[in-house]
Amino acid sequence: MKWIRRVWVFIAIGVVTMIAAGFVMGWQSAGYSPPGLTDKGELQPCGRWRNCVSSQAPKDSIWYVPPLKSPGVAKLKQAMEDMGATLVSADDKYMAFTASSKLFRYVDDIEFLIDKRTLHVRSASRVGRNDFGVNRKRVEALREKLGQGSS
Repeated sequence: MKWIRRVWVFIAIGVVTMIAAGFVMGWQSAGYSPPGLTDKGELQPCGRWRNCVSSQAPKDSIWYVPPLKSPGVAKLKQAMEDMGATLVSADDKYMAFTASSKLFRYVDDIEFLIDKRTLHVRSASRVGRNDFGVNRKRVEALREKLGQGSS
């Protein structure tokens, strides 16, 4: 019977450790800022992990999402705030927002490259290798909110 108690203790320690690690990763992700534009004036490319989507990624890649039609800065800002995002920086060609997950407070960056007619978007998690489709769902929810249908 002692061995059963030891197994449960090890399981409990493992669960507590994993939960603590989740909170630490969420706390650490809040200390960064959005990556901004490249020297060429484009959104940063997605890395090699499945935690990012971008309208400037190659169309045949897992990271690609179609760009949005530019709704205007004020409408974009309002739509993002309605979705729970916080504006971090903005100028005439670039806007950056952050959004946090509810449980562990993981921070995601949502960035826009503003053109007259096209709105390029990049949504990426700051930590982790897989976002389980959260960033793609966010972009598609924004597309719906702006009345642009699904891609």
